[in-house]
Amino acid sequence: MRNVLMGGIFLFFGVLSLPPYAIGATARQAAGAEVVGAHYQAVKAYPGIFEPRHVYSRFSQTSWQGSLHPALVKDVTCYQAQRALARHGKWTGELKRDGSCGDSGEPHLWATGNFLNFRMAPKSP
Repeated sequence: MRNVLMGGIFLFFGVLSLPPYAIGATARQAAGAEVVGAHYQAVKAYPGIFEPRHVYSRFSQTSWQGSLHPALVKDVTCYQAQRALARHGKWTGELKRDGSCGDSGEPHLWATGNFLNFRMAPKSP
């Protein structure tokens, strides 16, 4: 009994000594959430089923849908969205049909086809 208690104490203090970001990253990975900055390179073309220069959107946990307006990354005129899509391949917010920034409402997730192809690519061990 004493060994179990001592082991529990060491485990407890061992977890407390981990940096907070390590605990959070592990929890996000276990939940299947995306870990931001996981090696996506916007200048690299990732093969897959999505058109690399197209814009896709989804609301909450729905599937990714090709956007009719704006259809292409070059059609996005909202500076914040354009910059995030060009650098990171994704953005959360509202876009109007003409590609400009939308009103603040329930935000959509926006991604380039290239980023979605990256997400679907098998990861090397």
